[in-house]
Amino acid sequence: MTVEEMKRMDRRILTVQDPFGSGLPVVRRIFEEVAVKKQVAVTDVVRQYMNWKWSKS
Repeated sequence: MTVEEMKRMDRRILTVQDPFGSGLPVVRRIFEEVAVKKQVAVTDVVRQYMNWKWSKS
């Protein structure tokens, strides 16, 4: 995934209230949509996102 795609996905995730609680289904749907669009496994999208996010801190 490109940096721009990561930023776009990050903006969507940041709008979710309580992403690890009641908002988890929304976050999961975001990852699933990106995975389908990119034709990769959801776990790959999550891994790439976490690696990108971790490298920014």
